[in-house]
Amino acid sequence: MKTAVIVIDMLKDFLTGALACKRGVAIVPQTEELVSEARKANVPVVFCCDAHTESDPEMALWDKHAMAGTKGAEVIDELAPQKGEYVVPKRNYSGFWQTDLDKILKSMGVDALIFCGIHTHLCVQHTVADAFFDGYATIIASDATTAFTEDDNIRGKEYMKSTYGTKVMTNKEIFEKLF
Repeated sequence: MKTAVIVIDMLKDFLTGALACKRGVAIVPQTEELVSEARKANVPVVFCCDAHTESDPEMALWDKHAMAGTKGAEVIDELAPQKGEYVVPKRNYSGFWQTDLDKILKSMGVDALIFCGIHTHLCVQHTVADAFFDGYATIIASDATTAFTEDDNIRGKEYMKSTYGTKVMTNKEIFEKLF
């Protein structure tokens, strides 16, 4: 099994900007730890990041956020992508829909994905769904994933676990079993 870490929407607008989430700020150290350990173990790290335009469907549901080309659409400094890592812009909840994510992962021979980031019940859940449909094994880093509320966070994890067979593991379990 070849694994990659998928970092979902750990963007400036989601942590301190237009759609700031205090719970997102709280998982920065755990997300940073996961990304750091992945890099040390030569596990690919891929960032899936909102990069919206005015006409995106989400604009009707959410305040303007993570607009393509703005500072708010950049990955937070603590997780800054390194040379050779991919940043996949997305215009809806899923990191797979109308992006090159599947092509990138297949080119690396990846068949299992560890997800972290925000929001568990939205962007993480929809990306996991598409990963499942494309045949990837899916894992949620439970201490490096969150949502606006704990209820949304739990609901999202439970849904992915029961619907897609997603494993929910702590960073420690991931480091011991997968790295």
